[in-house]
Amino acid sequence: DPKLVETGMDEERGSFQNFGVKRNVGYEVYEAALRSGKKVILVKAGWVLKRKTPTRVRARVVAKEVSDGSHPDQLYCPTPRQTAHRLVMARSLAKKWACRLGDVTAAFLQAELDGEEMVFVIPPESEFKEGEKKYLWQLERALYGLRKSPKNFNVHFAKTGAKRGWKRVQGEPQLFYNPRFQDALMSVHTDDIMFTASPKDEVVIAREMQIDFKLKWAG
Repeated sequence: DPKLVETGMDEERGSFQNFGVKRNVGYEVYEAALRSGKKVILVKAGWVLKRKTPTRVRARVVAKEVSDGSHPDQLYCPTPRQTAHRLVMARSLAKKWACRLGDVTAAFLQAELDGEEMVFVIPPESEFKEGEKKYLWQLERALYGLRKSPKNFNVHFAKTGAKRGWKRVQGEPQLFYNPRFQDALMSVHTDDIMFTASPKDEVVIAREMQIDFKLKWAG
């Protein structure tokens, strides 16, 4: 359904604007960056569509860096060992606490770039009006399809969580604890979150995370 597709694309454009993902620049900015001696990346982007429900299509702008076949070993996806999830669930069972599941919405778009390179993107043709002069996007935030985006979000999540007192468990960096909340544990698999805490602390944790990240809680 073209209307559902257009609605999904407008949602993605809204996320770009809300998170300040990019700014439009002329090709002269890209050429000046090349002359500066800094590391510069230029990639194409396209739309990836997925029907989520009969009445909703998710549309996502995806850079084509991962799919270009170069440097297949330079990928990063932070995934915890199964023991991390088991520890959270075991703590939940032992304490008779709830186990909350959350999904960070448009996670990569919320993460800052690390500043090691300047990233330029050739936008999808749909983003140009008829007769409009072509331009590039210079990224300020991570984008799906870039090799380093999962790492960018992982760093962003840890830095943001640290402001609330969350610390990585030594030996399992995707498992977090917080001295503010006795015995609370949280595991993070890319942009999926699972945590357990006392009923009182659970409310506080969920509220703080809702403030710090755009996310959806299951149930």
